[in-house]
Amino acid sequence: MFESWYACRHLEHLGLPASLVAETFSSATFANGLLAICAGMMANAAAETPLRLGPTAPFLLAVPCFAGCFAVVAAAWDENYGNQARIYPGSVLPTYRKTKLRTFIHMRPIQYIAILHANI
Repeated sequence: MFESWYACRHLEHLGLPASLVAETFSSATFANGLLAICAGMMANAAAETPLRLGPTAPFLLAVPCFAGCFAVVAAAWDENYGNQARIYPGSVLPTYRKTKLRTFIHMRPIQYIAILHANI
């Protein structure tokens, strides 16, 4: 999911050259490895603190990190809906939805699957 979002953002919204996509993914993979190592070291240090939180300490340490990431994403991230005119030209989208609704109404097995999925 992230890769497709990034490629769209890189090429269409930012207008950067396509040749940089592979380099960016390579740098992101390397940084991801370094962050994983640092996170493991921090989790180990948190688990061995004198507070005696034990194996739950890394999870407690993760809560403020997730909260900080949520704040950044909520403040800075804009939703990418793509080019809707290109995907659903004219009045195709309402027709598409009506066709799917008719299929759902007239086919019992699909209804059973929906009910099963909703109850799981």
